[in-house]
Amino acid sequence: ACEVVNKFYPDNHAKYLTHLRIVRVESEQSNEHVLPKKAFFSPEQGIIPPQNVYFVKPTVYSAGRSESQKEYATKFLEYIGVRLFNTRSIIELRLVDYDNMNDCNIKSHCRDIVEFIKYWKETADVKLFMDHCFLLGESISSDQYWCMPKELCMDLPFESTGLKELTTVHKKYAM
Repeated sequence: ACEVVNKFYPDNHAKYLTHLRIVRVESEQSNEHVLPKKAFFSPEQGIIPPQNVYFVKPTVYSAGRSESQKEYATKFLEYIGVRLFNTRSIIELRLVDYDNMNDCNIKSHCRDIVEFIKYWKETADVKLFMDHCFLLGESISSDQYWCMPKELCMDLPFESTGLKELTTVHKKYAM
């Protein structure tokens, strides 16, 4: 995608675009401008997007232009951080919700875990889950916390290892 930027901005002017962080998207009320990492291309067929997801206006990259201009516009948007909206995006947005969550609805959490496992089995994409606090851990005093996978150890009901009793030593919560 860098060659796309260089084509439109020769003489190494692409460095000025590193701070470009606004993309025009459609919202329920009107058009808005958001950060590229919060914007998506239109969803894949059959995927129903959740509310509060921003999609780049299709006219920005596909209307009334030659095929090469459409391709360059799409590559440029990808280069600055706009992504396809697909199953991975839905899982990622749900994981981000957990990062900001304080209390737990056990039914919805179990539903999410089933979806996370289903996605993981289909893709083997473990990196998506590594930096999110979506697993429920328990301290030695039985307080519950949202944790990242690396912050947990498994004890009962899988095997009575006694790890739960050593949480102050290994600095991990029991699952």
